[in-house]
Amino acid sequence: MDTKLKVKPGDAIGLYFVESTTDQDPHLVDMTENNGKGSCSCGQYVYRVNPAWRNGEEYPPCKHISACNLWAGTQYHLLLVKNQNQ
Repeated sequence: MDTKLKVKPGDAIGLYFVESTTDQDPHLVDMTENNGKGSCSCGQYVYRVNPAWRNGEEYPPCKHISACNLWAGTQYHLLLVKNQNQ
């Protein structure tokens, strides 16, 4: 997983824009979809991840969803540390 992808929160809860390594425009990730597993506008998600998930198969999320999960986990950790130090 590319952990250097830039994640920018969107205007609504659970929406993120994640930079693309192949396109100029960022991908839209909605972490409220699929019972919290997320959805993405990238081809990997559209053609591989989503069909597998719809069929009930175990399949790893695309790198953009993974980047959002990592970003959110980091933000949560930083918030815990900040609150602990107050």
